[in-house]
Order: sequence, then C-alpha cells, then structure tokens
Amino acid sequence: MPDPDPQKERDEREAEAKAAKAEADAAKAAADAAKGQADVRQAEANARKAEQEAADHDDPVAVRAREADARKKTAESDKDAAAARRARYSALIPDLGAVKDSTLDVKEGPPLWSTFLTRRALGAAGTAVAAKIEPPDGASWRVMVTSDAELATTDAIYADVKEGLDELVKAADKVLEETKEETVKTAGFTPLDTAIDAAGAVASAVPAVLSLLSAKRTVSTAEATVADLAAAAAVAGALAGRAANLVVAHDDFRLLRGDGIYTVAGTVSGKRQELAARQLALGDIKSDIEGDLATAKAARDALKKAQPPPSDKDHEHAEREVVGLEERLKKVELRLGLIESLLTACDAFTASIRAVPEGGRRSLLASAALHEQLHGNGPSYTHVLLVKAQSGLAQQMINNLPLWWKDKFSTAVDASVTYFLIATADSTIVGAGTETAVATAHGKIGDKPTVD
Repeated sequence: MPDPDPQKERDEREAEAKAAKAEADAAKAAADAAKGQADVRQAEANARKAEQEAADHDDPVAVRAREADARKKTAESDKDAAAARRARYSALIPDLGAVKDSTLDVKEGPPLWSTFLTRRALGAAGTAVAAKIEPPDGASWRVMVTSDAELATTDAIYADVKEGLDELVKAADKVLEETKEETVKTAGFTPLDTAIDAAGAVASAVPAVLSLLSAKRTVSTAEATVADLAAAAAVAGALAGRAANLVVAHDDFRLLRGDGIYTVAGTVSGKRQELAARQLALGDIKSDIEGDLATAKAARDALKKAQPPPSDKDHEHAEREVVGLEERLKKVELRLGLIESLLTACDAFTASIRAVPEGGRRSLLASAALHEQLHGNGPSYTHVLLVKAQSGLAQQMINNLPLWWKDKFSTAVDASVTYFLIATADSTIVGAGTETAVATAHGKIGDKPTVD
C-alpha cells in the first residue's frame, strides 16, 4: 500500500475547515436575521405600549392607581423612617424588660402600726362600753372595775378572813373573862361548866381558823394580761368624769384604807398580847398553888404519922385542903391550856393572812381589804364592772411597687371588749355584752400613715 501524501491531507483538512466556517457564518447570519426580526417586534410592542400609556395617562382609573401607588410608597418610606427612629431611641433607653422584678422583704412579726392601731381600736371599744354604763336619774353609783372573772373566789377571801378574825376576838374575850384574877382566886368555887364553855369558844374558833390554813385551794390573784389591763384602762378612762353621780375605782390600782378589817386584825393582835400577859399571870398562880399543894400534902402526911393521932376532924380538914388545891390547880391548868391553844391559833392565822401566797401578788389580808367596800364598809361600791379584752385580728396588705416608687401598705386591726355589770346588793346582772371597734392605717412605707 502506497504511503499517504501529506500535502493532500493538509489540503483536505483546510477544505473541511473552510466548509465548517462557511456553515458557522451561515448560522450566524440566520441568527442575526432572527434577532433583527425580534428587535423589530419589540420596537413595535414598545411603540404600542407607549401609545397605550399616552392614551391611558389621563384616564381617571389610571390617575387613581398612580396616586395609590404613590401613597403606598410614602407609607413604606414613613414606616422605614419610624423604625429607624425607634432603633435610635432604643439605644438610648435601658431595656426594662431585662430588669428583675423588685422585691420587698417582709419579715415575721406584727403588721405595720398594729400596736398603735390595737390601742386605738381598744380605746374606741372602751368608749362604747362606757356609753352603756349610765346610772338612772336620781341614783348615784360607785363602780369598781376589775378584770378578775373569778370574783366569787376572791371575794370568799374576805369572808374567810373576816370570820376568822371575828371568831378569834370572841374566843379571846371569852377566855380573858374566865381567867380574870378575881375569877382565878375563887376558882375553887367556880363551876367546871364555865371553863368548859370557854373551851368550847376556843374549839369553835380554832377549827374554822385552821381550815383556812389547811385548804388546798390556790389563793392568788392572777396578774392581769396587758390586754385586760389596757381594756380596763380604756373603759375606766371613758367612765371617769362622765357623770357627777358616777364614781369609778379600779380593783387593784388603788390605796388600801387601813381601817375596817385592818382594825379587826389589830384587835386580834391586842387580844393576843392580853392573852400572853394572862398566861404569865396564870403561870405565877399555878406556881403558888403547886407550892401550897405541896405544903398541904406534907401537912396531911404529917398528921397521919403524928402521935398521939389527931382527931378525925383534923384529918378531914387536911384532906379537904389538899383536894381543894388539886381542883384549883386543874382549873388553872385548863385555863392555861385554853390560852395556849388560842395563842397558837392567833399566831398561825395572823401569819397566814399577812404572808403573800406562792404565785400571788398580795397577802390574804390585803385581798380581803380590797373587797371590804363590796360589803358595806366605808364608801361602799354599788356595782362591779368586769372588763375583759378578747382576741382580735390584724390584717395587712402591702403593694410592692417597682423601681423608685415607695411601697404602699394598708393595715386593719379590730379589738373587742366583753363586760358584765352587776349590782353588789344581790349580784344581779345590770348589763352585759361585747363591743368591737376597728382601726385602720394606710400609706407609704417609711412615711407617716393616714389613720382612720
């Protein structure tokens, strides 16, 4: 096979390249022609659009459309401007949403101003009670205010002390009468019944006296609570000076008169001194009788041994002398026993009524003296007014405000006072009830509140 001709191959490749170029040029020419036709059509369309816009420019519908579009663009512009301003202002103002809620630490304890409001409400309730205590026309009342609901128990102290003192005085008078010097000197002729009567007087007094000492009841006046004392003060203050025919005194807060039952107690002390002196005198008489008796017995015994023996009459006389002295000695000893028993009773009783019982605040004698005017001694009380404070309720509301504003509060407190008014003549209830009052305060914490 012959070798290919290189020149020929080059010519063929050039011919093929020229043919391909000619085809490309033809295709480009066709594309340019198509583009020209498209441009012509676009120009025709633009011309028609321009003609249409020119025709529609003055049409009312087109005018309104253009105005609406302008307004829309203006609103969008204003919105964008407002957003820009907000962003600018936000950069200057702190983010309050990031600030934590303010806190108000209210510790355990009474509500704000509750003590002041309690006293205020208590005063109003006391005034309401005082308004119920009014003597009728033409009557004069002396009223004792107390917080002791156990009036009967404390009043029994007066009866016990008074009765004990009176019995001691009567027993002492009886014993002193039976142990007078002239009575003792003739004791040999005094009937034994007289001495027994005196013994009965002591016997009737001593058990009654000692019964008070041995009783297991607690004799003490419980200290009034602050609330009770405040209630009594509120009522007494409202009553004082309310009317000319109304006199008011407090059960505890007053002075003792120093007479009455104290006078009787002084009489008992005086009788005790007389009994002690009589005891000494009888002791001397007893010693004399014992000496005389020893002498009489010696004389009687000597007669029995005498020689020559004495007459029967002498023996009888000596025996009568001994028997008479023995009888006198027994009666003197009986009287000394009575005096000793009565002295013991006087000492025990007076010591008990003057001592302050455990848990108490005053002696039985002082307690009796405080109630003496309830029983017609001195200027007597016509009525007793019991005053007791009842439990109330305190409510508080706090408005916790944020940031720099002061927190606000509101507090309300109620107070109630229960009372009983009785007549001392027969203990009948003249009046009773419970009065309630409310006091409120409100304002800003740290400032002076408004009180209603």
